Amino acid sequence: MALVAYRLAFRGPIHLGTGREGDLADLDVLPRSDTIASAIVALWRHIASGASDQEASRIAAQPPFAVSSAMPAVLAGGKWETLLFLPPGIFDRVPRLSGAERKSLKRVRFASIESLRSLLNGRIPPGVATRGDALVPANFDGELWTNRSRLRLHVDRMGDRPMDGQLYEFGGIHLANNVCLTVIIDFIDASCRSNVEAALALLGDEGIGADRTAGYGSFVVDNVEEGFVADLGTGARLSLSLLHPTRDEIERGLLDPPAEYLITSRGGWATSTSASSFRRKIVNMLAEGSLVNDLGSQRYG
Repeated sequence: MALVAYRLAFRGPIHLGTGREGDLADLDVLPRSDTIASAIVALWRHIASGASDQEASRIAAQPPFAVSSAMPAVLAGGKWETLLFLPPGIFDRVPRLSGAERKSLKRVRFASIESLRSLLNGRIPPGVATRGDALVPANFDGELWTNRSRLRLHVDRMGDRPMDGQLYEFGGIHLANNVCLTVIIDFIDASCRSNVEAALALLGDEGIGADRTAGYGSFVVDNVEEGFVADLGTGARLSLSLLHPTRDEIERGLLDPPAEYLITSRGGWATSTSASSFRRKIVNMLAEGSLVNDLGSQRYG
């Protein structure tokens, strides 16, 4: 089934911790694929008629869908454009960049499909500007998001009084008004689409991340694009999600040169129907934007 892109308009800030224990100002910028997929599965029993705990566990073990990490979508010139993850070292392909230019591009992680095609062919795309983490159309105004934190105070709930020395920083990512987030879903089993979309809508009401009761992480599905295609014309595959390749795929050359990838560690807290919360085992995965070799399979990992 063709890929489907969902544009999410957030109503407030997002708080997604990186898993660093005790630091509530240490944030992932945008929701990643494992967070989104697990949130959808966690809501499965609430939206799938007659779904049991066992059914939810089966869905978690073998999801009938695959979801990307969230990517920014920007409004420029009256048109929305999704920005994809960039491969590591992409600007090394561009000759004759000055030191100052390379420094300004060092943080860039996102660009449009057209810009990515140009970069893969060793050219800086025309008509773009650097805005923080992204290459955006030159007529895009402002920053994509800001990371703001504020002081909070622990309260003794027994007496409803402040606790001495219990000030802490709580951070949040605030998207600009002309920025949404895009997630792309591959429905491996087409029959699950209605349940996934219902879970996504419910997730928007409940919110994703921390501090949802204070309005953090809530969103609405603003647009649905059928048949999303990002043909880069390179013969390689660009990962838009976290990827955990199988041993067989690695032995068949998935990561052999000219593959380009970064490794990231994922851990943090998880929930279960049988336990309130526990820390997940840390797993090393390929980060979003990894370029892997095309082995002829429809999907990997």
